[in-house]
Amino acid sequence: MMRKTLMFLFVGFVCVLLTSSAFADPPAKFSFKGLSADTQCYVSKEDWCVFEEAYVTGFDQTMRDGKDKSTRQVVSVFIAVSNYCTWAFSYKYGDRDLTPGELTIDKNLHSGSLNASGVKVCDPWTGVCDSVDVDMSWDALGGPHEFKGQFSSKTPWYENRQKFDSTWQPSLVAGTLTDAVENDLLAGSVCYGSMSDSKSNYRSRNYLFPESPLLSK
Repeated sequence: MMRKTLMFLFVGFVCVLLTSSAFADPPAKFSFKGLSADTQCYVSKEDWCVFEEAYVTGFDQTMRDGKDKSTRQVVSVFIAVSNYCTWAFSYKYGDRDLTPGELTIDKNLHSGSLNASGVKVCDPWTGVCDSVDVDMSWDALGGPHEFKGQFSSKTPWYENRQKFDSTWQPSLVAGTLTDAVENDLLAGSVCYGSMSDSKSNYRSRNYLFPESPLLSK
């Protein structure tokens, strides 16, 4: 009796998988490849209460979503100020497309530079905006390191597959991040960063039936 019950449950589970496959959405495919350079700069004020951080990223990537292919060069800037004496925190963020020549990264990841003026950064809480000019350079430090592999997961409700191949190069970073009144926001800072050459392929499929128990509640 127990054996028949287990066999019935097994056959039922197989039928569920086959049924869910028959009612699957068309697979979604996404891939990207390209070069990028990013940095984190850290500034400590004299009173040891206030810390300023800046993250600057530039990338040149080709993306493919299904049959649609696009190439973008983008710079993004994130500036945060934390006061650990009063527990106050504020930040500004912004990005824009780069024009040709503003971002240069050696394909061997030996060096890179980012010279982009007029990047608009805004505080989402107050709506106050500023304009900053980026003038930074990356120089290889150690490495490079390669990360290559694949990941997949599958349940009766979804299936995901991802393959990635990335070369990552740690680097020293120097430069300026100047606001509209010529203040260098990186003055006295220590900056670390990396350059990378990456490509990734992603495929996902969602099944319409059966419905996830979590969603049916």
